[in-house]
Amino acid sequence: MIRITVKYYSVFCVAAGFCREEELEMDGGCTLWGVINMLAGKHGENFRQKLIDKTGNLPVTAWVMVNGRRVDTAQFDQVLKSGDVVIFTTPLLVGG
Repeated sequence: MIRITVKYYSVFCVAAGFCREEELEMDGGCTLWGVINMLAGKHGENFRQKLIDKTGNLPVTAWVMVNGRRVDTAQFDQVLKSGDVVIFTTPLLVGG
């Protein structure tokens, strides 16, 4: 098991039921796709729709960051490790 921190900003905070931050325990070998699917199950389809567009990519209004580095859908297969911090935000809040 690994423990990661997830932080939500802007529309993602609202879509997550006004949750700003939570810690998750996930199986080892968990990827960002695994986290997103788990969070969509927990917070609803509205959360997924804000994060993934109909083509399966991030919309321009969504940024995902892992440990302070922006990632795109091509990197969602990366395996997370204990202590990682995943942030869901919009470009306007981080200067994009």
